[in-house]
Amino acid sequence: MSKAINIAGQKFGKLTAIKPTDKRVAKYIIWECLCDCGNKSNVAINALKNGTTKSCGCILGKNISNMQFGRLMAIKPTHKKIGRSIVWECQCSCGNKYEAPVSLLTSGGIKSCGCLHSELSKGELEKHIDFYTNVTKIKSNRIYSNNTSGVKGVSWVKHYCKWNAYITFQKKRYNLGYYTNIEDAIHVRKVAEEEKFGEFLKWYSNLNHTK
Repeated sequence: MSKAINIAGQKFGKLTAIKPTDKRVAKYIIWECLCDCGNKSNVAINALKNGTTKSCGCILGKNISNMQFGRLMAIKPTHKKIGRSIVWECQCSCGNKYEAPVSLLTSGGIKSCGCLHSELSKGELEKHIDFYTNVTKIKSNRIYSNNTSGVKGVSWVKHYCKWNAYITFQKKRYNLGYYTNIEDAIHVRKVAEEEKFGEFLKWYSNLNHTK
């Protein structure tokens, strides 16, 4: 059990474990950590040990001020986040101000305030964003025939005789750990969905996909 593991003082990416809290995600204790940037963050011990979480979020908070991304020039970071990605205030070449997450700016998923909508059909725009973010797959409830759990992102691993929870976002797969009880694996997957997909899907649903 995680309560028997003392990781105080150990470093995981940019995070140094300080002390355990009284909170848990499934059976995993959440630790208070200090990031190299000076911020504190609470992270489940399994996310630290398997490398899912390596910073307080400042890795995606790099300074991109005055950098150009398509028609958008980054001006300043806001206090908003989509997942762990900081949202930046940008100036579009058409004159409009626009807010976009740094992950989509740097990956090329967003290149304008929306003025490109007049140049891209609705289908083309959705394909453009979906290429970087797998929006179609994220929103789909489809369960593949080889799925052994009936839940997306949870599968039985015969080698370990345990359930594996995982999630994929922006072309990166995150291993969320192995669990004896399927309920624990499902819970961890649902928590990860809210963290990775929640704010992004709200932002995406508010886009005006019209010409």
